[in-house]
Amino acid sequence: MQKPTFDMKLDRIVECADAAKADSLSRNLLHAYAACLTVEELCEAAVRSLASPLHLLRHAFLNRLIRTGREAGSPEHLDQLGRRLLRLLPSDAKSRGRIDVMLSELYVFLSPPTRQMVLEQWKGRGKIGAGRRWLKAISNDDLLFEIGEVLAYWRATGSAPAAKLLAYRGEAAFLAGLVPDLVVGCDKGWIVGRAALRAGKVSEDCWQMIRGKFPATYAYLCAKTHRLIGEAEALKLVREAAVTWPADDIGLAIWALGQLGMWSTLEKIRALLPEFQKDALARLGLSA
Repeated sequence: MQKPTFDMKLDRIVECADAAKADSLSRNLLHAYAACLTVEELCEAAVRSLASPLHLLRHAFLNRLIRTGREAGSPEHLDQLGRRLLRLLPSDAKSRGRIDVMLSELYVFLSPPTRQMVLEQWKGRGKIGAGRRWLKAISNDDLLFEIGEVLAYWRATGSAPAAKLLAYRGEAAFLAGLVPDLVVGCDKGWIVGRAALRAGKVSEDCWQMIRGKFPATYAYLCAKTHRLIGEAEALKLVREAAVTWPADDIGLAIWALGQLGMWSTLEKIRALLPEFQKDALARLGLSA
């Protein structure tokens, strides 16, 4: 049998990708044929597939590229592919998106200089989607991660994932100064809580800022740091947490009181549950 050329292989794979839309066996053949490509052929086929409307075709090639990267057989070819993708000049947003998807999936297999080029392209584009890809990539890249860049991105966009990254990756001294800004600029109490705990120590003014905006988070922090709460204050926190839901969570406030051993307060809250449930339904526009 005549040895197939690259174009012959590609024609057969495209044929299977088209048939795979309605035929599961053709999908199996698609991935099997893709596995027969050499690394060089696979990289070329992946670039050509960017112009194809067949999602299954691009998926098959990308799947094979990822497997190749994990097996670490020819990482230099993937790095060359990454640089080639960066040089492409897409004519429309759809093509740009397909290139970005491929770069995102291959990012972990690229060399540091190529990863830096990818990050700079995404960050420099100034688009929301590109910014999200930049943030996701840099968050898992210990070599190129820079907390100052993430901080600048959060200040410019208010991105909750960026705020989460700051809370989880920032050093204690860095977070101690940042927590007040997070209270003001972030609407996720659990992110603020995480940052405050990792900061180790925050000012009394900051405690009161958290108390005012995130009562359940405040109760949680009190439980985690053994900060005592009086019964009247505890009941007030639970009532306020019911109002600030879903940014805050009344369940978290109740949990915190349990951690503080406030049995008698829990008994009073138990008696008030019908009232809380009625208020919750009202906020949702429902009736009991």
